[in-house]
Amino acid sequence: MKIDLSSSGTLYEWIQRDKKLSDLLVEIQNTTESVEQQAEIAFHRISGLYGIPEYPEDIDYDKLIDGLIPETSVYEQLGLLKYLNPGLDSLRGNLLCAVYLL
Repeated sequence: MKIDLSSSGTLYEWIQRDKKLSDLLVEIQNTTESVEQQAEIAFHRISGLYGIPEYPEDIDYDKLIDGLIPETSVYEQLGLLKYLNPGLDSLRGNLLCAVYLL
């Protein structure tokens, strides 16, 4: 499943448009798990929902275009967000932004 961002530029609108994602987020948020555990659950479930690589080793290197890797992993995007916004502590928010950027 590909993420459709063609008609909207905001994270909120993406979540509202994608019923499967919205339902998944509500399901995870309604658990009794800690915020950290919810973020970890979301990391795996959202990656699986969209078929995107969780970690760099999950990238299909057979899809190289002119020697470049056309995708990154959710883990790499999370690392970039944390590096660029060191004061941003929302794990769940960072996770959604990382997936959105892929």
